[in-house]
Amino acid sequence: MAGSSDLVNNVIFLTITGRAAGKEIHMPYTEKKIIIGDIMEVMRYHSTKEGSVQRGKKEKASTPAQKKANEIRTGNELWRVIYINFDGQQGDQFNTFTFAEDIGEEDARKEWRNFTRRVRRYLKKNGLPDLKYVYTLEKQGRWHIHAVMNGIPLKDLTKLWGRGRVSSSILDKTNDYRDLAAYITKNIEPEGETAAGEPEGKKKNKRSWSGSLNLERPVVIVREIKRESIMRKVPTAPKGYILLPDWEIGCDSWGNLYQRYKCRKIAAPGRKKRQERKAKKTTANKRR
Repeated sequence: MAGSSDLVNNVIFLTITGRAAGKEIHMPYTEKKIIIGDIMEVMRYHSTKEGSVQRGKKEKASTPAQKKANEIRTGNELWRVIYINFDGQQGDQFNTFTFAEDIGEEDARKEWRNFTRRVRRYLKKNGLPDLKYVYTLEKQGRWHIHAVMNGIPLKDLTKLWGRGRVSSSILDKTNDYRDLAAYITKNIEPEGETAAGEPEGKKKNKRSWSGSLNLERPVVIVREIKRESIMRKVPTAPKGYILLPDWEIGCDSWGNLYQRYKCRKIAAPGRKKRQERKAKKTTANKRR
């Protein structure tokens, strides 16, 4: 349940304490902040520590449920990385590279590594920033590659690839790249029989992602919440931020409180126009 102050009044709040070996046991809470450019994600949740009351044994998640949870976690990691490092307004792209020949997975990865070397030489020669990318390898019919990377004119990009067709589109920041990240990290069930030499049941077209070493990463700040009363209040944005509407507060399956919310930094007056001018100038330089 999200974005409703009425929920706060309807949740039954419990302070859980106990005694073990003559010591009082407190159920602590943790706050995790993730700084993603101008976005701040905040998660407040119950966390166990040594000496806390032991929970019941958790049932093993079903395969579909675990698969979905992994997709969501991986997708969240990826959209944060894309959001920090790439910007469609500066010409950065989502590209798909295909192979004219039917090659194996290892050869496909080797071709990608060779391609990135050629791109780095191209960017250096043209006085452009160093290559940044995230990519995934997928097999549906033949292996192909999806990549988010610096913007390069399609004519040059196709020549640099040189192994098959290239499709390219400027990044769309709608939903802060969450939809794009979900697409890249989605695991698709294989059709037909598994590839020769693969263990029974292994997905031959399972997607994961890798990135260049120069990618910036989100800043993560973790602290213990000293006052449990914080968990009973509607989330508020810190100074200089606005609270986004998709906040959530409630109790988990164990009856412990949790909060999840996001804030966006308020742009300083005139800063947005300067950023737009810079983006236009960068895009013009890349098209030359």
